[in-house]
Amino acid sequence: MSHKVCINLQDISAAGKSWDMDISTATLMDADIGDVNALPDVCHDAHWQGMIERAYDVYTLRGEWSVSVLRQCDRCASEFEWAVKNDSMRSYALEEQLTMDEEERADIEVLSPPGILNLVDVLREEVWLAWKPCVICKDSCKGLCQGCGVNLNHDVCQCNGGDSDNPFAALAKMKFDA
Repeated sequence: MSHKVCINLQDISAAGKSWDMDISTATLMDADIGDVNALPDVCHDAHWQGMIERAYDVYTLRGEWSVSVLRQCDRCASEFEWAVKNDSMRSYALEEQLTMDEEERADIEVLSPPGILNLVDVLREEVWLAWKPCVICKDSCKGLCQGCGVNLNHDVCQCNGGDSDNPFAALAKMKFDA
């Protein structure tokens, strides 16, 4: 594990620690690095910029990241580059903060001393939390023809699937007074 992606919380000074780095696609997709599930089909190096500050016994991580992953469109089934960018804010402590009420403590992750924080794991968690189960390649995606399956973004449907099978076909024959 590269030392530059791990932070020891006990070494954080009053000024905090900041970073601005690119994490390689190989690192993000390597299941042997870190404890969080590797990301599939990363297209480009991820950009990860942030800082961690200490206030009393709580360490607050704030950051901004961006990554692109190869995904499949749920309308047309084509592969496309799903680009996601987000902000992060997390809190850590080396022991439970008993002076805080239960609601405040709920957002603080307690780490065992010395408090080694793997930024690759944090980034992977953030991407998985931002993961959408259904994605489309573009808002104007026309999808697939229900009759012949042709991708309507690239081709014109030539199938003879008439509208008679459509349960709403009878509405086309109705005349409405305007």
